[in-house]
Amino acid sequence: MTAYAEHQFDLSLTKIGEGTKRDHLLQVERQTGKRPQELDGPICPHELLYLWSWWSELHQGSPPEGITYTDLLAWGTLYQIHFQSFELSAIMHLDRAFRMFANKEQERRRPKGV
Repeated sequence: MTAYAEHQFDLSLTKIGEGTKRDHLLQVERQTGKRPQELDGPICPHELLYLWSWWSELHQGSPPEGITYTDLLAWGTLYQIHFQSFELSAIMHLDRAFRMFANKEQERRRPKGV
């Protein structure tokens, strides 16, 4: 799932011109009728897709410092979800990976010498 997540982060966070890498590659596909290979990355195992969905929903409202265990507790209570420990670990791992990728991309875009 980590490889899938990192590929999705790359497509969504890497800027090309005014849009994202995903925007750029989809535009190439529309114009040429051929799907760029970069759009098709690792596949998330079917049995773990729910964790990606949970993380995505939690991430939408999370502060810049990321999802906290308190956030998970509140969200789980709201939706009557009783997390297993591996689910909590997976969600926190995805969130850390996202923040690390976002920070690296921000550093890459920062003008040199600033």
